[in-house]
Amino acid sequence: NAYGSPTRFYGELAHKTEHMVREAVASYGPIVAGKPVEFDLATLKALQAKANDEGSDNQTIINFVRSIETEAAEKAAEAPVLVDIAARAQLVLTALEQRTQNTEQAMAQIELLVKEREDADAERQKLGLDALTFAIYWQLHKYELKDPLVLANEIVKAIGRFPNHIDNDDERRQLKAAIYASLLKEVTGQTMVRLGDIVLRAICSRQ
Repeated sequence: NAYGSPTRFYGELAHKTEHMVREAVASYGPIVAGKPVEFDLATLKALQAKANDEGSDNQTIINFVRSIETEAAEKAAEAPVLVDIAARAQLVLTALEQRTQNTEQAMAQIELLVKEREDADAERQKLGLDALTFAIYWQLHKYELKDPLVLANEIVKAIGRFPNHIDNDDERRQLKAAIYASLLKEVTGQTMVRLGDIVLRAICSRQ
């Protein structure tokens, strides 16, 4: 998945979303997705207030997941952080459709994702980083590492040494080893492997 085609990924995501919307109609009654909504906290709050009046929470969730996916697909190169947020938003919709999470819980999770997006935008503006460096930094800082920005810059330099890592297996292995070498300065074992995979997804989401 880390080296898959973003275009294919979002095509599959769109197909899966359509399927889940159809399933949701069967489970919850008629739900109209409507137009994509603006993906920000102010809009979510307004829609939540409207949903409380009209009982349309499920529609609000579906619309928001749809808008997150659309924006992530359109801005994968310039804002790869959105790709990770979109993937987690899809999990929220899946949990709602499978009834492992109720509407209130799903709405709370969507609100957290929207807040994360706004926090990420503010942090990137503050640091003045390019899209790739920030995408890596943003994932690293979630693990409360001592100096995620230094590690992010090291990893970006490593990417420059292996420009063909997407198509070249040997370069991909070398890049992965370089990422692990940087991460080993602060984490080890399964945490290092998991974080390395997350960083690779962040790198590939914009290529």
